[in-house]
Amino acid sequence: MDEPYKPRSTAWVPEDYPNIYQWEHGPTDDTLSAATTALGVFFCSHCLRCGEDIAGKSDDYFLGKLNYRVASQHEKQRARQRKHPDFQV
Repeated sequence: MDEPYKPRSTAWVPEDYPNIYQWEHGPTDDTLSAATTALGVFFCSHCLRCGEDIAGKSDDYFLGKLNYRVASQHEKQRARQRKHPDFQV
């Protein structure tokens, strides 16, 4: 791109595709408001599904490593207690 980016008008879809919204089907208001930029369309369409996948994988990882983290923290507390016998948890 040699020239500055000029965003499209909000009416570009009906101008380019005049018969697209003649029935009850069509984009939601949230989708139309996000469609003012290409990045908005990307985040509106992809991030909802990606976010659910990422959250699920993150939860799985957290639960999978929980026993390791608990055991590691417990060992650190025991080491502190051996070093400082008056240490209380």
